[in-house]
Amino acid sequence: MPSIYIEQFINVVLPRIGEIVSTLWLKPTILWAVTPLFITLLVMQIYFGRYRTEELGWNTAFGNAISLFWVSANLMRYLSENYTIQQLVSESELILKLIITFTIALWAIILTLFNFAHIIQKRISFIISSSRVVITTAIIITIIIIGNVPLDKITFVASVIIFLITILILTIIKRAITPSIGAKIGMKLHEKHIEEERKKKRERIKEKIKAKKEKFREFFKSVYDWFKVD
Repeated sequence: MPSIYIEQFINVVLPRIGEIVSTLWLKPTILWAVTPLFITLLVMQIYFGRYRTEELGWNTAFGNAISLFWVSANLMRYLSENYTIQQLVSESELILKLIITFTIALWAIILTLFNFAHIIQKRISFIISSSRVVITTAIIITIIIIGNVPLDKITFVASVIIFLITILILTIIKRAITPSIGAKIGMKLHEKHIEEERKKKRERIKEKIKAKKEKFREFFKSVYDWFKVD
C-alpha cells in the first residue's frame, strides 16, 4: 500500500506541483498579480526575523485580513473581465472558481470582523492572520485561478504541499535573519522569564506532592492510632 501512494505522489502529485509553480513563468499576468504579494511576504519575514520579540499585533492581523479581501476582489475582477456571466454560471470549472473566490472573500470578511472585535483568542488569531498564512494562501489561490490549473483533488493536495513547503522556507528565512541588539536582549530576558516560570511551576508541583504525602501520612497515622486505641 505505501508503494502505491509513493508512486501516485511521484507520477501524479509532483507533476501538478511543477505545473502550479511553472505557471508563474508561463503566464506573465500571474507574475504581475503575485509579485507584490511575494515582496510583502519576504519583507515581513525579514522584519519579524530582525525584531523577533515583537508580536504580530491586532492592527497587523486586521490589515492582513483586509488584504486577503482585496485579493479576492482582484480575482473576481479577473473572472468578470475574461468570462461572461453565462459562462461563469454554466461551466463547472468556472463555477468552482467562483465558489473558491467567494469563499476566500467570506473568510477574509469573517477574519476581519474577528480581528476588529478581538473575538477569538489572540494566539489563534495571530497565527491564522499572519502574513505567512494569509499571503501564501492568496498567492496559491491566485496562481490556480488565473493560471487555469485543473480544480481537482490532485491540485488540492499539491496546493497543501506547496503551502507547507513555503511556510517552512519562510520560517528558515526568518530564523536566518540576524536579530537586532534590542531583540537579542529581549530574547534573553524572555528565556530567563520562561526559566523562572518553569522553576516556579516545579516548586508548586513539589509543594502539591509534599502536601499530598502529608495528608496520606496523617491518614495512615490516624488509622494506626485508631487500631492502637482498640
